[in-house]
Amino acid sequence: MNNFYIVAGFTAIILILVLILIKKIFSKKKKTKKASKESIKKIQELKAKINADSNDYVSMYSLAKLEDEAGLDDEALIIYENLLKVSFLQGKEEIDICKRLEKKI
Repeated sequence: MNNFYIVAGFTAIILILVLILIKKIFSKKKKTKKASKESIKKIQELKAKINADSNDYVSMYSLAKLEDEAGLDDEALIIYENLLKVSFLQGKEEIDICKRLEKKI
């Protein structure tokens, strides 16, 4: 009879551990990124620079990268899409952005 309680307790512990593991696997959420004060300031500066010269693709690219890092994915993808239209992005980076845009749709 003592063996029954030991086996039942051990089985319960294993079951609880399995349930915790399953919960952790399926509840992985994308961690939200938070922009630093420096990033926010740089983003504002780049937006002003782009407003002054709408053909400043280097600044647009820098802005998209910063917004990406800050977790502003939608804003970054809009800029990346504009950069794709003017063939600014090349190679693997172009392919990666296209894949991200497809996932968005």
